[in-house]
Amino acid sequence: MKERIQKLLSNAGVMSRRQAEKIIQDGKVLINGMKASLGDKIDPAVDSLKVNGKKINFNVKRKFMILNKPPGYICTHADPEGRPTIFDLFKSRVYLSYVGRLDFNSEGLVILTNDGEMKKFLSLPENGIEREYKVKVRGLVDEDSIRELSKKRRIDRRNVKPVSVRVLQKNKNSSWISIVLTEGVNREIRKICEASGHLVSRLIRVRFGPLTLKGLKKGDSRELIYDEIKKLDKLKEKRIKN
Repeated sequence: MKERIQKLLSNAGVMSRRQAEKIIQDGKVLINGMKASLGDKIDPAVDSLKVNGKKINFNVKRKFMILNKPPGYICTHADPEGRPTIFDLFKSRVYLSYVGRLDFNSEGLVILTNDGEMKKFLSLPENGIEREYKVKVRGLVDEDSIRELSKKRRIDRRNVKPVSVRVLQKNKNSSWISIVLTEGVNREIRKICEASGHLVSRLIRVRFGPLTLKGLKKGDSRELIYDEIKKLDKLKEKRIKN
């Protein structure tokens, strides 16, 4: 089955689609010895594809990692402002993409993979994959605050509504709350909290689907074990069947 080159390269974990489009335009991609153009499709079972003179193997083993992102790192491979990125925190022999961006000051669980199809599945809001955040806000959160935080509202031209909001702990001038979402609109939690009169002072993603931060120190990463990958596969299979 033929597919666009940039999609195949992304799904194989070689590079992002945007990077693939650029090197195609730069003339660094060859299909069966001929220079490729944007929009070209190939059948990886039949055609030969070379990038920068290197033949691409589309039968690369899938790789999954989780990272406990500290604040002060950005989710990108290269930042034009020169800020440290999450990819400075670990080494990998294969190209990995992150799933579920966390902003510069946020922290917690980030999934990394070379499986483009799984990344897409986990990212799409319609698939309903839960993401749980532990959030410290200024002020005391009461029942009225919970109702306000739980409202459906429009953010970045999309209707968003938390799956659940609950209080974890109340201090003198602040509260820790849990917020569960199924989408990842830019700075969504910060905007929800600010619209409800509570400024966020700390934001930690503690769960993404069946994966948690348990046993993973800040700044550390690890590969997923077989059972964890199987849980992700089962989520995807269940969604396809439905």
